[in-house]
Amino acid sequence: MEAVTWALQQPLSDPGTKLVLVAIANLADKQHRCFPGRAHLAAVSGQEIEKVATDLRALRAGKLLADTGERAGPSKRGVVWVLGVEGPVEDAPTTKTWEPPF
Repeated sequence: MEAVTWALQQPLSDPGTKLVLVAIANLADKQHRCFPGRAHLAAVSGQEIEKVATDLRALRAGKLLADTGERAGPSKRGVVWVLGVEGPVEDAPTTKTWEPPF
């Protein structure tokens, strides 16, 4: 509930972006973390997946949401997000580097 209350108080000008933030907050655990997929966020916000991707970028740029660097879910590809309930957050540094498959 704390995360939802915080999300509702954020001064976001785009209602779709705010709805995505509230949807993420609604799923967050006590550490303000969760891993909803874009398809789920699109369904609950009534938006296209492309708009949700834009919303996520805006929330990250505003330091309201960050990628923890962890992955979860059945495929272990779901981004684990953390909300900036306790202050601005930043994405975890990328530690993996791409290597050619040969």
